[in-house]
Amino acid sequence: MTKNSKEKVEKSLKHLKEQHNKLYEAYQDFGKAIHTEGPIDEKTRLLIKVSLAASNNTPNTLRIQISKAIEFGCTLKEVEHAIWLTATNIGFPAMMESYIIFREIVDETDPMNELILDNIISH
Repeated sequence: MTKNSKEKVEKSLKHLKEQHNKLYEAYQDFGKAIHTEGPIDEKTRLLIKVSLAASNNTPNTLRIQISKAIEFGCTLKEVEHAIWLTATNIGFPAMMESYIIFREIVDETDPMNELILDNIISH
């Protein structure tokens, strides 16, 4: 996520928490319950969320979901594949918009991509 986008999201989230904390907390609890109920493992859930965010054309959400998946330990190849899988549902041009965001995140990390991310995640 670009610094400007991240700042906008953080500012809006702070405002939401301050002005509507009860609703925010209820939403958080609801999200946690949905996330943990059922037989799907954490890694698969995170990759599904990447695909859903890519399919919904929500760039900030996609950036967050990609980051969460990578932080959890999903490989770049797995995240990339989760994005590619959307092409037959949303069309190639729309998938490419999501793929561009994925590449921006990878490129922001380091040109050595996978090796650097693996090192960051392992610490």
